[in-house]
Amino acid sequence: TMPQRLPLNIADQPYFQQAMANGDFAVSQYQISPINSQAMITLAYPVLNGQNSPQGIVFANFDLRWLGAFMNASALPADSTLRVIDRNGIILASYPDGEFEIGQRMPELSIIGPLLDQQAGLTQARDAKGVARLYAYTSLHAGANSDVYMILGIPTEATFAESNIALQRNLLGLVIGAVLALSIAWLGTQFFFLRQVNSLVNVTQRLTAGDLGARAGWGSGEGELGQLAQAFDEMAVTLQRREQEQLWAKAQIQKQTERAEALARIAGRLNAKLELDSVLQEVCDETS
Repeated sequence: TMPQRLPLNIADQPYFQQAMANGDFAVSQYQISPINSQAMITLAYPVLNGQNSPQGIVFANFDLRWLGAFMNASALPADSTLRVIDRNGIILASYPDGEFEIGQRMPELSIIGPLLDQQAGLTQARDAKGVARLYAYTSLHAGANSDVYMILGIPTEATFAESNIALQRNLLGLVIGAVLALSIAWLGTQFFFLRQVNSLVNVTQRLTAGDLGARAGWGSGEGELGQLAQAFDEMAVTLQRREQEQLWAKAQIQKQTERAEALARIAGRLNAKLELDSVLQEVCDETS
């Protein structure tokens, strides 16, 4: 506080009129103190009588440099901005520029201004220097028509830096996991599936070449391919047995054929001998 040497009438000040008219706490807009020429805002509260009617106000001038120092102590991400503005867009406190921006109009007001009627929200825009930022804003209610706004601007790159790193880490883990899964699946296919399929193909080729003794030779309990191999072996056994039966039947037919030919030869010889004996008998009859 500083001593006041001259009378000061504040009846025409908006904060005085608001506090008296509304009977509620009021905050002034940005102003320069007529006493010490410092940037400040005035906090006013009505004094009520027994009938709850305002009889006057109690007010205090708030040095905005203190608010700036308080904001500078805040732990914010690098290159962040934090401003407190009044309803006209005048900067009351600023981080990191401090008192250098106090009393100036917020440069991004053309972007943020239309959104302030929503009282609180989140938007993305570029600041006066062209840096993409994520802006979060909210109103600090200080009585009727005395809203003060706090606006936090964080560079978009810094906002999503950790999430981007996490996303890259997750994508890398996903790729590694997918490669491992595909490798395991490929190895499993090679050793457990294709090996069995290739074995069946090899046995099939041997059977096609005439080797009816070819067998898959798989044991039971090897899944559907094991059942297929057993059925294949049973088919090969049946084919081999039928071939053996055909060979035996062919041998029997050959033997019967040879016997028939031998009997035919014997019968021919007998017929020839009988014919010769008949001729000799006729000759003997004629001679006698």
